[in-house]
Amino acid sequence: MRALLLSLWLTVAATPALAQAPVLASHRAVYDLALASAASGSGIVGARGRLALEWADACDGYTLHQRVRNIVERAEGADVVDLTVSTWEAGDGSAFRFSSRHVVNDETVEEIRGRAHIRGDDRVASFAKPRRTALELPAGTMFPTRHTLELITRAARGATFVEATVFDGASTEGMQRTGAVILGFHAPGTYRGEGETTLARLRSWRMRLAFFRHGDGRADSQPEYEIGFRLFENGVSTDVLLDYGDFALKGVLRLFEPLPSDC
Repeated sequence: MRALLLSLWLTVAATPALAQAPVLASHRAVYDLALASAASGSGIVGARGRLALEWADACDGYTLHQRVRNIVERAEGADVVDLTVSTWEAGDGSAFRFSSRHVVNDETVEEIRGRAHIRGDDRVASFAKPRRTALELPAGTMFPTRHTLELITRAARGATFVEATVFDGASTEGMQRTGAVILGFHAPGTYRGEGETTLARLRSWRMRLAFFRHGDGRADSQPEYEIGFRLFENGVSTDVLLDYGDFALKGVLRLFEPLPSDC
């Protein structure tokens, strides 16, 4: 189960371009997760959990610490799924370090660790776990924070669809092809909820982000998973939907805390 993030073409009113590059906010956020839907025949009768993350500007780059803990209930019993992720990404998007641990019912099923870099034509991801291997990244590959900045910038310019190749280190199978549909624009003053003091002053966009296996360019290909969210211009997300195919979880922001930065 992946932690985070439709082939629909919609038109929305163009919004004013950002006067400068987006500035992402260091913050801590916690989301309560609950079952939104389950496919017929999936056997899933319930699900709940929590997503906690801390994103920070570390001056020389950006750090992310994230944990997703879900309880997935079936008629024959329940599975407790725990995923922890830690990453560091260079401020210019040229380097990336990643580690993750996937645990099911207190047993580790996968552990991944490595680093990657993008320097001109030198684009390589090197894994230390689960086995030592290297992977060449295609031209145009982005790391996660660079991709978030791209989404905000393009949305502010009125784009309705953003396609990109993203490497997040979450799988040894490599990078993924992503397609983000920008479903609508929200002007400042339209948000009500946790973190309202900060977020209500900002612009935001509703998006649906689909992740496809890289190299699968078939017109009828189905995404491996999808994420829906409302993305604010400072990089904070609310109204999260994690769609894994056979079931989907909705996430409600329950705690938002801006973090100080010395940069």
